[in-house]
Amino acid sequence: MSIPTAISDLSTSVALNPPDGADQLNTVDDHLRAHAAFIAQLWALVGSASGPLNSTAFGTGSLTYNGTLTGGTGVINIGAGQIYKDAAGSVGIGGGAPAAGYRLDVAGGQRLNAAAGGFLDLALGGALRGNLVAASYGLLINSQTTTTAINPNGGNVSIGIGQDRGVTLHVNGTIGLPDAVTGISGIVGLGNPGDTFVVDTNKVINHYGLCWKNFTDGAGSAALSGYGGVRIYTGGAERMRVASTGAVGLGTSSPTARLDINDDTVRLRSARTPASATAAGNQGDICWDASYVYVCVAANLWRRSALSAW
Repeated sequence: MSIPTAISDLSTSVALNPPDGADQLNTVDDHLRAHAAFIAQLWALVGSASGPLNSTAFGTGSLTYNGTLTGGTGVINIGAGQIYKDAAGSVGIGGGAPAAGYRLDVAGGQRLNAAAGGFLDLALGGALRGNLVAASYGLLINSQTTTTAINPNGGNVSIGIGQDRGVTLHVNGTIGLPDAVTGISGIVGLGNPGDTFVVDTNKVINHYGLCWKNFTDGAGSAALSGYGGVRIYTGGAERMRVASTGAVGLGTSSPTARLDINDDTVRLRSARTPASATAAGNQGDICWDASYVYVCVAANLWRRSALSAW
């Protein structure tokens, strides 16, 4: 073969290439010309930014690398953005260059393979650390102090316990809902979030909700709202109802007065004797002693009726 002047001039048969081939490199000048040509061809392929390092140059076979790839701080772009490493070491997958501020930017879904024992460990600034672990039914989010379980199949979420408890939301612990905007210390609302009304002049509560305000010892209060009324049950039966009109029924679900008691006895346990007919009292106050029943008919004005045996 003739003296090669380019890589393409070499034969696939090693025996035919210099220096063993029929046309050997007999002079120093031959060696220099051949080597210079090889170097120029290699630079055109891999040394410049526009070099055609592709299947045209190296074929379409597989590249296997078992060692450690080190050195270099430039951009690596594989598959036209399928895998992209920028000069700072950040990596983008599926969407080209990673967005600023992200060490890993993935365009598309990510899979945590439970069969392989996979987990994602989280460490934020060294202060907050936890991990995501695939469970048989969904996902466990482990922090330093508690675990949250999520079951995407049934939509159930358990907070504070690492298992699906079979309800939409299970909280193992206390729920705190501070709200400095509304002035209510905590609100739990059901139904339309916009279905609210104002209490205490400037406080807001849901028509179907529960709220607390002012957690100061001795001053805290709670509010329960049911637009159509509030029912209290014990032993599986309704015992008390506050109707939407404000009427309170004990033993009745249809109170017709401000206080409607469906029973034959009302008990005032303690006796009281007003000091005089003008003793302090509020209109409607009722009390008794061994001799009389007393009724306050107006502010600080009492009347009494004697009791007799029969």
